[in-house]
Amino acid sequence: MQVRHYLQALGIAIPLFTTSALGRFSVTSLNTWSPSGRPGTSPDYYIHANITDPDPTKDTPDADGAQVYCAFVWQWPNAPYNQILDCVIADGGRPVGWAWTVELLEATETEEPFPTTNFDLHWRAINLSQPQDGNVTFYSGIGHFEVGKNLQGTCAASGFCSWALKPTETPVVIDITTETCLGTFDEALNGLNCATWHPSRSHATGWNDNKGGLDIPVTLKTSISDKNHMIFERRQSMRGLCVLVFLRMAVGFLSPPICTAPSVFDPLLRCPSETGGYDLIGSNASHGSYLRGGPWSVGNTCYEAGADEYCIYTALRFNDGEGLSLITTAESTEKITARSAFQHKVSIPRTDGPYREVEIPGKSHGLVATKALQAGQNLISRTPALVVNTKAVEKLQRHKLDDLLARAVDSLPLAHRDEVLELSTHDIASTHTEKVGKIFRTNSFSTGFHDGKSNFRSLFTIISRINHSCRPNCVYYFDSNTFSQNVVAVRDIQPGEELSIAYIDPVLPQSERQKRLKSWGFECSCERCSVNATQVAESDGNVAEIHRLWKQLDNYSASSSATPAMAERLIALYRQEGLESRIQEAYYRAAVEWIGLGEAEKAAQHATLCIEYGTLFLGPGRPFIEKMKQLLDGPTDHPQWMFRSNRHADKNT
Repeated sequence: MQVRHYLQALGIAIPLFTTSALGRFSVTSLNTWSPSGRPGTSPDYYIHANITDPDPTKDTPDADGAQVYCAFVWQWPNAPYNQILDCVIADGGRPVGWAWTVELLEATETEEPFPTTNFDLHWRAINLSQPQDGNVTFYSGIGHFEVGKNLQGTCAASGFCSWALKPTETPVVIDITTETCLGTFDEALNGLNCATWHPSRSHATGWNDNKGGLDIPVTLKTSISDKNHMIFERRQSMRGLCVLVFLRMAVGFLSPPICTAPSVFDPLLRCPSETGGYDLIGSNASHGSYLRGGPWSVGNTCYEAGADEYCIYTALRFNDGEGLSLITTAESTEKITARSAFQHKVSIPRTDGPYREVEIPGKSHGLVATKALQAGQNLISRTPALVVNTKAVEKLQRHKLDDLLARAVDSLPLAHRDEVLELSTHDIASTHTEKVGKIFRTNSFSTGFHDGKSNFRSLFTIISRINHSCRPNCVYYFDSNTFSQNVVAVRDIQPGEELSIAYIDPVLPQSERQKRLKSWGFECSCERCSVNATQVAESDGNVAEIHRLWKQLDNYSASSSATPAMAERLIALYRQEGLESRIQEAYYRAAVEWIGLGEAEKAAQHATLCIEYGTLFLGPGRPFIEKMKQLLDGPTDHPQWMFRSNRHADKNT
């Protein structure tokens, strides 16, 4: 059984009683990072922590002890408070047979809690060689971490902050929590002889006679008030099927069962009715069967990669019956389906947009405008057909990944499935499975950290028909609130003009752009690439100047030679090179330069444009947008107010 299964079980443990306090373990390494918020830079926040010699049964650590590594990654404002993550024990390390989780908590008894500077971490550990005498023992402890106390570091003028644990150890007192076994499982279900459970949890934990642990993702389906009889749901590992697990105590089973209301991820099934249970039905293709009922279905094929198991989860009724398939882990799916897009019904109607699909010489198909379009106009909003954890893409062997991709597409409603299969494969595919794999690799987009932990790639049908240009007239962004991809015009578009987006970073010299585009199987012939050698050299020179200006403007130290004139030049170069899709980056830097010299009015002008374009082209709520709003609300209170004033810069240049 995989370690992650044990960890999930620990994460939802609720103490029934505390027997004693037991020594401590020490957090020996902890780092947090906050992003600068500048457009074009990574928006991720981090907490990384190590525990050395993580055996809570000992009062003193061993010099050669193992390490437990825990990590949070998120994007503002989605701080992962109360989120429980798996920790990893170093390969071959001790203590053998232990499992750990960590939970980020908002700091209590403090005026200014913040997830990277003033926070609590709650660790839980369990010795898997249990139970003993009908009881199960959990070890848990909370550590407080705060800048100025046990964290130290700096924040740069750019807004980037880095904090680390002070050299002194941070002890965490360990409490022992004991829970009593509720009863036994049927021998047919792995021969478990103990289970612990609590109404607020979503998992049960069991152990067998071989001292092996088992975590069971469950939902309470049937009970009576004194909990003498319970029915759980469980997804069987690898097979992808769901079975009912019966836990018998003092009384027999109830008939008919009394069902609780299902949640969105329940985990995958509805409550059985008096007249029938669960239906095992075939998928759209012959690749296998799915157990359906409730909002989600689970495929019957999963593949392991390291400690993770990747399966297919399909919501047939998502977005008014368009359907959606996920390829990720069970834990990841639970986090994704807790998002507002799944908790509240999403409806992104398929209205006819101001475009039509046509054949384009040398490009197969593309989209062209059917009427005049204005800059900032939202042209397309679509939910994905397929969402895939990039760890599965990176870790699974090609044939296993393609098998999951094909099964995931085949589990979609037929109309959406057929649209996917009409997309380009880039080259010839000899089998259905190979075709779907090539479609995904040719057409998928990076869409972010949907589970707060891993990046995902998503496949959209009509949006994948938009061709590339190094001078695009459209930009796209993913809205996590509606789980949809949006395409926006970045400049005015004439009727009959082809819509285009950038498949790669366009702020590169022509030769590098062509090199990166080879993976799509074409040589770019856009207006930036099809000009003569003199014009290519001029464009490459502009790109080189943009990179030099970035380096100077992003240097917030006293030695920087940056001026507002450089930022204004950057704005002009973006427009000259047709980089309107990223113009907010230039306006951000200009606002910073003007506020750095105390020119509040000019800073506000550029901040307003940064907010306007950034919201249109990337969606609301981005960190750099919030920073520009802070500048408008209180320019003299902004952290970069007058930060360039130590240099004799010409404010009027």
